[in-house]
Amino acid sequence: MEPIRIVISAYASDPQGGSEALNGWRTAEGLAQLGHDVVLLTRPEHVKGIETRLAELGAGRAPKVVFVSDHIAQSVSRGQFGVYARYAAWQSRALKEARRRGLDSFDVVHHVSWGSITHPVGLARLGPALVVGPLGGGQFVLPAHEGWLDGPPRRDRYRRAYLEHLASRSPLARRMARSSAVALATNPETAKLLRAMGAADVRELLAEAVPDEALSPRSERGSSKEILWVGRFLPIKGARLALHTFTDVLRREPSARLRMVGDGPTLAASKRYAREAGISQAVEFTGSLSWAAVQELYTRADVSLFTSIRDSSGAQVLEAAAKGLPTVAIRQSGVGRWLPAKAGNLVEPLPGDDLPERLADGVADLLAESPHTWMARSLAAYEWAAQNTWTVRAETLSNLYREVVRPT
Repeated sequence: MEPIRIVISAYASDPQGGSEALNGWRTAEGLAQLGHDVVLLTRPEHVKGIETRLAELGAGRAPKVVFVSDHIAQSVSRGQFGVYARYAAWQSRALKEARRRGLDSFDVVHHVSWGSITHPVGLARLGPALVVGPLGGGQFVLPAHEGWLDGPPRRDRYRRAYLEHLASRSPLARRMARSSAVALATNPETAKLLRAMGAADVRELLAEAVPDEALSPRSERGSSKEILWVGRFLPIKGARLALHTFTDVLRREPSARLRMVGDGPTLAASKRYAREAGISQAVEFTGSLSWAAVQELYTRADVSLFTSIRDSSGAQVLEAAAKGLPTVAIRQSGVGRWLPAKAGNLVEPLPGDDLPERLADGVADLLAESPHTWMARSLAAYEWAAQNTWTVRAETLSNLYREVVRPT
């Protein structure tokens, strides 16, 4: 088929990164590998890693990369305001650079990151058809879950009020939604809000994908009774909820062990809670680990526990599935939308008071399952991950672009 000329807008892009940064790079690389003419606009923050990866790919099917600085005056670059100010500056400069290089003659622009409905897209004014997403950001902490925030709920209450009452009226958000030929949403909450903002064509697509080489089905179930939690220790990630859940699991299965992987501002409080709850001997806090090291841990665990109470989706859940590891999570947002029922245990989000007990039920049920039943779940998880590799994602987007550029 004739190649498509694609501009990828990725504020965050890193071949060795995680989350949005990896999404930004892998989207561009995957499309270039299919033979499309791809130009990636991104920051020079990860220039060394990008140049290394380009050298590995060679001069053939690799994206062309244009680095655009987000530098602003130091006096306005601090704090959260500075984060958004740098992003706004980058958007404006990316548009100017794209025009200077003649990218307004390309077929399609895809804004990959940041993937949030609350952020503007400078390249929306470039000219070609605009695809945005997969976007998140339409989800919020339920009032019944505020007690599981590892910190004050004030900011999340403001966020909830904005999303419920103001976001659909925001001129910036409405302009972004209405200028898109297709808006991709990674959870139902965001899809609903995009439609309220005026997006004409909203489709749901999981934000994350996994490398093909990460797929590794289980040949048998282990006997370690090990529960694995992976994530940044942030207030919304529910680390204390995971520990509270594990306390209940231990009452039913004293040989169970919980390994928590990651670092962040709530790690110290989580360790303190484990000591006060008397479960320290059964919990291991590993700190930050390399991507490869975490992949190895997925292959040794019996259950993945995902307790985030506000997330667009969950890269950890898909990574665990790629290793045939079932997940216990709350049935909400992206995980509730995408994780197949047979690939784990999804727990209803309400009521909030006994959420740890219901999560513990889900974990204990998986630990108690027969090898045959557990392996069936493992296979379902693996098959779901195999449908969400970067190769499959590039093909999905390629078909979408052809539909947008050459509508039937």
